[in-house]
This record gives sequence, C-alpha cells and structure tokens, in this order.
Amino acid sequence: MKRKSLYTIGVAIVLLMAGAAVSLNYAINQAIAARYGPVYRFPIPSGEKFLTDKTAESISRQVMKQDGFSASDWTLVTDERTWAPDGEADHYLVRNTDPNQGFVGFYCASAPVGRPNQRLINLQLSNGQITAQGYLGK
Repeated sequence: MKRKSLYTIGVAIVLLMAGAAVSLNYAINQAIAARYGPVYRFPIPSGEKFLTDKTAESISRQVMKQDGFSASDWTLVTDERTWAPDGEADHYLVRNTDPNQGFVGFYCASAPVGRPNQRLINLQLSNGQITAQGYLGK
C-alpha cells in the first residue's frame, strides 16, 4: 500500500511539473506574439527585380499606418549599412544576406517610459510579392 501511494504521489508531481512547463511555454509564446503585427502582402512594383530602398520605405510606412502607429509620432530611422544589388546605397532598408530581405526601423521619441520606442518592419520579396510584418523592439 505504501509503495502505491509513493507511486501515485510521484506521478502527480511529474504531471504537475509537465503542466507548469506547458503553461510557461504558452505564456512566453503569447508574450512574443503580442509584439508582432499581422503579415501584409503587397504586389511588386512593375519593373523591379529586387527589393528597393524606396519600395521598402513606402511599404513600411503603409504597415505602420495599417497597424495604427501615427506617422507624426514615429520617425523613420536612417541606416546606410547596406547597398542594393545595383550598387546604390540604401538609406532606410537594412538588408540581410539575401538582398531581397531586410528591415526598416522607426523610432518614437515621445514613447512613455517603459514602453517600446522602436518598431521594425521586416520585409521580404519572394514568390512575386512583398511580405511585411511590424514588430516592437526591445
């Protein structure tokens, strides 16, 4: 009888720990997902063979507007670390190793203390469209 009680207590502890781990994982995933906006899809402007800085800027502004972020509060961040495949310097788009992927940043100087003051828009040109998604920085 004593052995059966110990076994039952052991199983209950394992199940409780598993439930706690699942709950924690769910809470973490929800917190991360809350930082991201919806994914938007845009057609590629005619004649463009790669993601241009100008297109990335325009789409990023549209995403900010659609996600409810005021253009008067959020300033586009200049970042000239990367170049387009045609050799032209990028002003806003920061490209990844794939020249058709990158992000554009925005900054809010008036963000309340403790609130994110940075928002990034991820962009990718593939399969005949440009996908874009905004997320709050740290």
